[in-house]
Amino acid sequence: MKKIVTVLLLVSLLLSGCGQAEANEGEIHEEVFYVTTEKPEFHRFERKILLPGTLMPREEGVITAKVSGVIEKINKDVGDEVKSGQVLCEIDPEAYARAFNKAESAFSNMTDTYNRMLELYEKEAVSKSEFETVKTQYDTLKEDFELAKLNVEYSKIKAPISGIVSSKEALIGQGVSTGMELFRVVDTGELYVETGVTERDIKNIKEGQNVNIITEDGSCFEGKVHIIGPVPDVNTGTYPVKVLIDNHEHILKAGMFVDMEVIVDIQENALSVNKNAVIKEYDTSYVFIVLDKVAYKKEVRTGIHDDDRIEILSGITEKDEVIISGNHDLKDSAKVEIGK
Repeated sequence: MKKIVTVLLLVSLLLSGCGQAEANEGEIHEEVFYVTTEKPEFHRFERKILLPGTLMPREEGVITAKVSGVIEKINKDVGDEVKSGQVLCEIDPEAYARAFNKAESAFSNMTDTYNRMLELYEKEAVSKSEFETVKTQYDTLKEDFELAKLNVEYSKIKAPISGIVSSKEALIGQGVSTGMELFRVVDTGELYVETGVTERDIKNIKEGQNVNIITEDGSCFEGKVHIIGPVPDVNTGTYPVKVLIDNHEHILKAGMFVDMEVIVDIQENALSVNKNAVIKEYDTSYVFIVLDKVAYKKEVRTGIHDDDRIEILSGITEKDEVIISGNHDLKDSAKVEIGK
């Protein structure tokens, strides 16, 4: 009898255990995700383009010898600041001074003769041909005199613009010929940089528009759009744009590489979300919104963005609660708990 009872008890326990196991296996635990959210905000966006360029002096003067001779004196060197009309070097003027004195004397004598002949001609005391002969001599000597005077002036090599001497080829005792380059002077009080802007963006570029000039060390200066080319460059297909920079403190140097930051579009009061809210899948963007503790996946169309926020053109409204963290492992209709 005891044996039968023991067997029945074991069977009962086994059946009870199996039933409990089946019950445990039937239970479903739904995963809950912890997220943080915020509502979309209206934000001001600026779309910027970054264009590379090289700083160039606004104006550069190449100074060449206008007369031949030997350099007698040098007054300026590379790096020196000069004013327009200031003498940079001098060619020995002796030969030109002699020629000038001779031409001046001949022209002075001829002037007296011409004036007397003119007076007689007006009184019809001499013929027209006699007067024309004297006038021709007078014109020739006048031209010789003016040329001799110019040559004396040209023996002093002068700066055509105000600026800084950027190169010097002149040496004391050097023989120079007409057209030989002796100096270069650059005006670095204003610098410019040229760049090219695409057809898409050129409509948003205006003369006088502010441009940020960023040097390689991160320093930022302000420039202004000075010239916009009316037609695109045949090689690049972009419209040439020249930006002018005030540099009267001479902090910037010609030849520096810079980036130009140009604002080409502005959106005022644009609906936006935190950039962490937007998830990209190939060419599609989406966000998760929360409704009754359930996350719903919403496809959105995005626009301009900055460092922190992204413009939302469609897909959600300012009333939606948008998940900004804990969203990357979510699936549509997942249960969520909103934290702080």
